[in-house]
Formats: sequence, C-alpha cells, structure tokens
Amino acid sequence: MAALLQATAHGLGPQAAAVWAGVPEHLLRSWLAQDPAFATAMDAATALARAHGLAPKAHGHPR
Repeated sequence: MAALLQATAHGLGPQAAAVWAGVPEHLLRSWLAQDPAFATAMDAATALARAHGLAPKAHGHPR
C-alpha cells in the first residue's frame, strides 16, 4: 500500500501506480473499496501531486 501511495504522490494515476508498485489493479480496487483509510490516503496523495502540478487530469481512482 505504501508503494501505491508513493507512486500516486509522485503523479502517477491509479493504473500506473499499481503497475509501478507491482500490485494487480483488481487488488488496488479491492483495497480502495474495503479500506476507507487507504482510500482517503490515496485521495490525499492525488491532491498532493495535483498541488505540485504532477498528477494527470484523471477523475479519481477506480473504486
């Protein structure tokens, strides 16, 4: 999970972050759906990247 948060904070979208972290995308979706704290952390990492002009113009993460 930490690797996904790091990749997201560096500006990768959810799918790219999953690939970079070596996490299957279906597992990422499962974690987001079942772990509200992780979903909130992913939102925060996306906001951090956007604040620094790094995040792609995607519409959130896949839930």
